[in-house]
Amino acid sequence: MDQPAEEIWSLNCHDRGMINVSRHIVTDRSWQDLVSLAGFNREGVESGEILADEGDVLHALLYSQLFWPSFIEESSAIFLGVNGNTHARVTERMSDDGRMKSWSEFVDSFNVIEIEHLFRNAPFYGKDFYAACRSLGQILIEIWGARLREKFPDRRFLLRLVDSDRSMDLRIEVTQAWPDLIPPDGWQV
Repeated sequence: MDQPAEEIWSLNCHDRGMINVSRHIVTDRSWQDLVSLAGFNREGVESGEILADEGDVLHALLYSQLFWPSFIEESSAIFLGVNGNTHARVTERMSDDGRMKSWSEFVDSFNVIEIEHLFRNAPFYGKDFYAACRSLGQILIEIWGARLREKFPDRRFLLRLVDSDRSMDLRIEVTQAWPDLIPPDGWQV
């Protein structure tokens, strides 16, 4: 059976630590292309050299939350701890959103991350911006999948990179596939 056209990458994280990765569209952007796109126009430069020359410890610490995120566990659900998501924010919205949507829609509202909206100060890279966002999304799916397996070995998750459509920009969707979500009292499934 063909996969939906908008799904370009998916990763199933199983409780046995096995990964099934399927790449439907893989960007052909090379490291050197990304180096040039970022404004570091140096031929033959390796990633470690760029990090040593252009990066710093404080930025690395800030990005660590993106590349090795925390997770919030609440009422049988796992919430991705990026993009300002905290336990306080989850519980506050649980009472604010109070049964206006189903439990799975509520959980999804925290676990669908639009890549280009992670960085409010990102320069516009023209036609290459989408390719850069897609490359980052593919990397984040692998890393977040590893983190989910490490933190929750008894659960299964589906991570998908979904193309832009009329409702949202390029995004990562993180869904708990097993066990089923159990809504708190007063919430619909």
